Amino acid sequence: MRLTRTLLATISIVFAAQQAAAEDCAVWSEGPTFPAKELVAYATGISPEDIVDAAGNALAEVTAVLRRDRENFHFGAGPGRGDEPDSLFGDAANLRLFDGASVIFYCDWPTDSRESLAADILGARLESRTHVTVYLRPDGTVALLIEAWG
Repeated sequence: MRLTRTLLATISIVFAAQQAAAEDCAVWSEGPTFPAKELVAYATGISPEDIVDAAGNALAEVTAVLRRDRENFHFGAGPGRGDEPDSLFGDAANLRLFDGASVIFYCDWPTDSRESLAADILGARLESRTHVTVYLRPDGTVALLIEAWG
């Protein structure tokens, strides 16, 4: 009986880890691994102005950088290198969609990982090479699928 409980617990942990890993880094041909409605998709370049807040402090989260990028595009200095318009974030109230959103990366190359792609965004090393798709899940949460290439 104890062995069965331990085995079931182990299987549950492994399954949960596989689900989390699958959502953190999707293979391009798979697309989203969850039911969701696409709200908007756009291409952007992450510039040095996008990785700091208004006071010049470095932003530590990918969602904060993406939010700042759209703030700069619509309400700041305007488009930067590689920035394209979107139909959603011109309304400042919609910027809150970035708050608490989950981030999922398309990892096409064997060297891609969630950590390496996040570091590229936080370091502004993806000017004109980032595509973002914003999804709304049935439970009301937001997911950001990011395709980045270098």
